[in-house]
Amino acid sequence: MRYSMRYIVLAVLSWLPLPGQAQVYKTVDENGNVVYTDNPRAVEGEQPKPVKLPAINTQPPPAVIPRTGAGTGDAEDESQLPTRYQLSVSSPTDGTFVPPGQRDLTVTATLEPPLSSEHRLEVMLNGKTVAQEAAATITLKEITRGSHSLQVRVVNRQGKVLGISKPVTVHVRRATVAKPAGKGKK
Repeated sequence: MRYSMRYIVLAVLSWLPLPGQAQVYKTVDENGNVVYTDNPRAVEGEQPKPVKLPAINTQPPPAVIPRTGAGTGDAEDESQLPTRYQLSVSSPTDGTFVPPGQRDLTVTATLEPPLSSEHRLEVMLNGKTVAQEAAATITLKEITRGSHSLQVRVVNRQGKVLGISKPVTVHVRRATVAKPAGKGKK
């Protein structure tokens, strides 16, 4: 606490000289160029004239709207949340082939009703959860070669499943280096 108070005092003291440096002067040099400066002795010749600057443009902060009941865990809040979801995997479609150069796979789910902020979407690959997001589009990185069963489900904070899609099969192809024929055994 002692150190944080020192930092606050230092910050306040560092701002004190700023109002004293706010005066700006205008003068014209020997070539006819207008020069603005904060040092009245910087330009020789014509006497610098103080410039009255307009007020700094400021905006009041927006009004803060308190969230009512969000994240409090009240029984009333839980009763207002959807308890069942109808969902399906809209992309990729069943039987999709992922080409060798494509390293990531974007999974898009369609669900009804819209996803509540208290719920999460999970992507399952071969029965194991591989991603969890609060959005209906999730990108899976570096999927291994082979055929995979893909499902999407909605879970609440306690992990209870509130809806699950039908499985979609995805075939991932990866480039392989084959040994030349006849060179493997002697």
